[in-house]
Amino acid sequence: MACDRPALADKLPKKLAAKSFAQWTLSHMIRYEPVSLIDYLDDGVPKTVYDNINWREGLKPPTVRSVGFMHQGSQWSGDRYDLIVNNIKEACLRAYQNGMEGVSIVGEVSSMNVTSALNYLAFSHFIHWPEDSLRAFGRKTLGQVLESEDEGEAFAELLTHCDSGKLSEKQLNDIGKRAKDLKWKVRAGKDLTRWRFWNWMDYIAKDMKERYTVSIF
Repeated sequence: MACDRPALADKLPKKLAAKSFAQWTLSHMIRYEPVSLIDYLDDGVPKTVYDNINWREGLKPPTVRSVGFMHQGSQWSGDRYDLIVNNIKEACLRAYQNGMEGVSIVGEVSSMNVTSALNYLAFSHFIHWPEDSLRAFGRKTLGQVLESEDEGEAFAELLTHCDSGKLSEKQLNDIGKRAKDLKWKVRAGKDLTRWRFWNWMDYIAKDMKERYTVSIF
């Protein structure tokens, strides 16, 4: 959106324009430094999301129908194995508020990688509920994965504190206990998915490389 109105927008016949989608690359329009996850915990639309000279509030695409695309979380942006929940949340929110009919992302890594699984779950949630908070994401979507709304909410809340680097000793111990308790259940053939997610967070909380992340590079 570097120009006011691309020439192609006026080249399409009116009937075709009403049925066609223009895809706008949002990769460099969303904030270079994403809003912290903790700012989204209880506020799905924090004011800081609009502090962005590349995408001023109210700036909309000039085409009749539009969708967005972002490269974050892929080899093309150099962060293939990174958690990009905040980027996804921002892109879905801004696209929705500015009249776009959808957003797509690059999915390169299996959801067996928990980081990628969280990215995909966030995308699937915020493309439908772009103004939801992270707490709502935890209850509605993570709750289905972790088998209860309360546990999904707890995971989302602790994730925001991990992201901000502000975990208390009590929170750190809570994460470790959950992972350890679930490890014993896995040995009995239960709760493998729940253990994978909490074990991942235990590693992240302790600032250790998640050992199940495999890179071809």
